[in-house]
Amino acid sequence: MWEILIILLIMFKGLKSKEVGIKTFIALPIIMLYEFYDNFKVGTIQATEISELIVLAVIAVIAGIILGNMKLIEVDKGKYYIRHTYKYIVSWIVIILIRILVSKFVFKSSIENFNWISWAYFLVYYTTRSITMVLRYPEVLSNLIINRENIK
Repeated sequence: MWEILIILLIMFKGLKSKEVGIKTFIALPIIMLYEFYDNFKVGTIQATEISELIVLAVIAVIAGIILGNMKLIEVDKGKYYIRHTYKYIVSWIVIILIRILVSKFVFKSSIENFNWISWAYFLVYYTTRSITMVLRYPEVLSNLIINRENIK
């Protein structure tokens, strides 16, 4: 229950604009890649795990595209700011509920067992969301790269 409240608090914090940095696009995919690697146990992988992974990866790509397109990036005084809306929060909750229901009822996975498949889901989701935002706002990434080179 506390986890849900913390997630909702973070989501509502995103309603306030924050300045876009390069970490906006790469921090979460890197963290998810590390967690996936750390939790992946080489050994016997069940056919149901592969099936669940494929279905969740498809859901993650769809979620990343939808939510990546819902992120708002605005320019103010030459700086870029990112935020989301209440519609984004509701959509995120619906998508995460779909992900949980698929795992629990279709694949009979335990929600309490947050395993490598969950990390793989979030890796695909955050990577797709970042790519979608970069494709939607290419000027933001190019501006970040140009400003970074000017600092050196």
